[in-house]
Amino acid sequence: MPWIMSFVNTRLFFPVCWETTRNYRSRRRNSTKIKSCSTLVTQCCESTNMNELSTRTRVSRRRSSSPDYHGIPNPPPGERLKLEDLRERLIRQEESIIFALVERAQFMTNDVIYRPGGIEIPGFQGSFTEFLLCELEKGYALVRRYTSPDEQAFFPDILPDPILPPLAYPKTIVPNTININSKIYDAYVKDIVPVICEKGDDQNYGSSAMYDVACLQAISKRIHYGKFIAEAKFGENPSEYSKHIKKGDTDALYELLTDVQVEKRLERRVINKASAYGRDIDDSGALDTYKVEPQVIAELYRKHIIPLTKQVEVLYLLQRLESGYLGHDI
Repeated sequence: MPWIMSFVNTRLFFPVCWETTRNYRSRRRNSTKIKSCSTLVTQCCESTNMNELSTRTRVSRRRSSSPDYHGIPNPPPGERLKLEDLRERLIRQEESIIFALVERAQFMTNDVIYRPGGIEIPGFQGSFTEFLLCELEKGYALVRRYTSPDEQAFFPDILPDPILPPLAYPKTIVPNTININSKIYDAYVKDIVPVICEKGDDQNYGSSAMYDVACLQAISKRIHYGKFIAEAKFGENPSEYSKHIKKGDTDALYELLTDVQVEKRLERRVINKASAYGRDIDDSGALDTYKVEPQVIAELYRKHIIPLTKQVEVLYLLQRLESGYLGHDI
């Protein structure tokens, strides 16, 4: 089932940011009349070669041979899932993550919202961010968001049943129980928020938690998309993967799954996008300052998103054997 970028989904529940955004860079106070949006975006793209990136993205769309079916890649009958079927989706997920991180960065770290009991919530023992995430997931569950193979809830054990009838999703990947959202949450709170946000407390707790949810959902979807990546890679060389899966050789699987050149291209693309989407702009045009430094976002990919995605890929391949699908079409 297709879902719009996570932070947009969150705004369905909170259409207006009800707290005053802190003007965390004093130089913005002196900004005067802004040029037209189209002119400024063009300047950003020209300075970061985004036009070239846009061209590559359009080409990747034409190459995709796997149309969406309720938002899930659906290869034609008799064909396996291919990596080229996933590229456009992965690129779009990058944009969701970058936009969400930029939005969260406008507020201070506000550490109290991550401490269980830091903000007292009757009947709830976790943190304020966990509370908001949990309540939003209950609403999403009612409209069957978490029945989709590309969605994983952070609180799967307490979600209500959907009020909408089930959808018949294509069997693009094998049935599995992989969910590493607890690791994603820990990495986000301990390693990501302190890097993108200024240390301190500006009391914008609701707004900060709202964008936390957007970031967490976007990052989770990207990481768990490793299941589809692993399925596509398995299809390219099933005999080699099967040999290591049967042995439970995770080191060999990690080596097979790793493509250093692809990872370097990914980091460059993230830097280019973060340079365009997160660049400060005033009446003179695009500045050389950013809401979040592009290199910081690329480093988050390198240290967290890429390794956790590979972990999902390995877990998926091992469960492929447990599910009885090793060496067979789904």
